[in-house]
Amino acid sequence: MRMRHWIAPRQRSTRFGRTNTEATMSQNDQQTPRERIEAATFWYSKAREELRARMLAVQDQIRAITEKQRPELIALVDQAANAKAELVALIESNRDVFKKPKTIQWHGVKVGLQKGKGRVEWNGSEDDIIARIEKTLDKASAKQLIDVKKKLKKDDLRDMPADVLAKLGVEVKDVGDAVVVKATDDAVDRLIKGLATDSVLGDDLAERAL
Repeated sequence: MRMRHWIAPRQRSTRFGRTNTEATMSQNDQQTPRERIEAATFWYSKAREELRARMLAVQDQIRAITEKQRPELIALVDQAANAKAELVALIESNRDVFKKPKTIQWHGVKVGLQKGKGRVEWNGSEDDIIARIEKTLDKASAKQLIDVKKKLKKDDLRDMPADVLAKLGVEVKDVGDAVVVKATDDAVDRLIKGLATDSVLGDDLAERAL
């Protein structure tokens, strides 16, 4: 039994403008495998074109809806940002509430105090510290602390033992408890981040932290 296959592109019915009466399935013994592959490639290309056109149309609709809702979205984002600022200030002025436990979860939000990251400082220039790291530590450890451009990596330095930091002339300051306000559900944050990448709302949302 011969396999049935699509006939040449000029005869095939599609969603791209041809009528159903032009559609037909036929045993086409005259088509070579190369021609059948070319025909299948043609229809794949047309399917991608239709998908792209629909995606662009959807993006335009989303952009129009976003533009229409822009004032209310900005107002609500500001409302949430202001509420967070007030909450942080309230926690800051009432640290005794969080002696034990340090954090409490209320209404889907973790609030309280957590160990601050601290500021990384050093004596001398950055080049001096890089030279000390390369001289004091093994190659693997030094690579972990220094960027390819030979720039100190403060986050990794912060995690080094105090005695090693002392040898390097580095000090981590302000390591006290810092206020933490973190929603356990980050769905809203992800939505805001997505909107911030859009040209319509990007400038308005880029600096707002929730």
